[in-house]
Amino acid sequence: MIADSEGLRISVDHVLLLLLFLFGVDVLDLSGMLVAGTILLFFFLHLTNLSFDTNAWILLLFSAFYFGSITFYEGLSVDGIIKYAIAPWGIYLIGYTMRLHNRALSVADVSFIVALGFFLHGMLNLYAGIQVFGASLNNNYRQAYDFWQGRIISVTTASLYYTPFTLMSIGVIFFSKKKITRIVSAVSIALGIYASMIYQNRTLILACALVFAMNVLLVTIDRDIPVVKKYRIYGILAFAVLAVVVAFLANVAGIRDTIMNSSLMNRVTGDKQDRTTIWISFIFGQAWRYPFGGMKAVLYDHKPFVHNMWLDTFRHAGFFPFLFLITFTLRSVLQVHTFRRLGKLTNEDTGVLVSLLAGTMLSFMVEPVIEANPYIFYLPIFVMGLINGHNQDVQGILEELFFLDQSGSEAFNY
Repeated sequence: MIADSEGLRISVDHVLLLLLFLFGVDVLDLSGMLVAGTILLFFFLHLTNLSFDTNAWILLLFSAFYFGSITFYEGLSVDGIIKYAIAPWGIYLIGYTMRLHNRALSVADVSFIVALGFFLHGMLNLYAGIQVFGASLNNNYRQAYDFWQGRIISVTTASLYYTPFTLMSIGVIFFSKKKITRIVSAVSIALGIYASMIYQNRTLILACALVFAMNVLLVTIDRDIPVVKKYRIYGILAFAVLAVVVAFLANVAGIRDTIMNSSLMNRVTGDKQDRTTIWISFIFGQAWRYPFGGMKAVLYDHKPFVHNMWLDTFRHAGFFPFLFLITFTLRSVLQVHTFRRLGKLTNEDTGVLVSLLAGTMLSFMVEPVIEANPYIFYLPIFVMGLINGHNQDVQGILEELFFLDQSGSEAFNY
């Protein structure tokens, strides 16, 4: 009976995972229905063993205040109920409960699958955009095209789909033991950078450089990686970087001319807009005049967004959603640190998850994520649910082993 129950739970988790993957791909433009259906199915199946941790309560409060604010200013809608009132904490609970009650689930593998769904949506959009606008890297427009909706969308929205998986792939290259995932990741990084050149998206390029440097540091300080393997990693990386530099300087296959004449390079060298100027204009400007949001605060040069997920949340929905989102973020940083320590006991690819979350956070720091693409906002929330479910499970095992060890010692002493 126990075996049957365990098998049923694993099958249910596979169904939920499939639905989340399809949600990421946005099959037939049904992402809203898919996320709502997934959450409803989850509540129906786990109603008897549903448990809220502190993060879930924080996200529930975030959702309540965010939804209340936008409903007051913009009116009630079914879309708003799904996206803002239910999905943030519901998605977190799915990840938390899945891993807490199923030790067979790998946090890295599950995260890889869901992030891959979003990446495929991003690549479908890239394909559709090339069909409509062409594949020139030197163009005067910054537009993207949604494959499923058949309409023009912002490049910020389009870029957010493929960004998390591309950044996660850097961690896979460094830490994954599976050859096939490393090959998929290498191709994904190349496609992500190509898409960024088409969209003139500076964010991913910078985030990739920072995540790459972070992973070199993680390899350096990780005592569990043998010194010989570290030198091998350094050697491969040095060779790869040298090959890229030589190819660029020698203009192999015209690569230098292509990059230097691209619209992305023109935007990097010609656009002097500093995001920090917009942030400062909000924080020390009208932010506190409108503590309940409503998009009323006027920004530097009348920009439409602050271009920072946390600050845009403040401007859109007010101080309280901002406070709960900041609290969730800070707690998540500490919990990821705990996961890096406990994950070694369960052979998790912790470096892969750190790359995904750190890279995603860097991207969110310069984009109005919830306004531009709220669905991608759910991805790191889901991953944090998985991580905290893992941490809770492993800590429970360690406490149980400690109790048994103490009991045994007392019995022996007696």
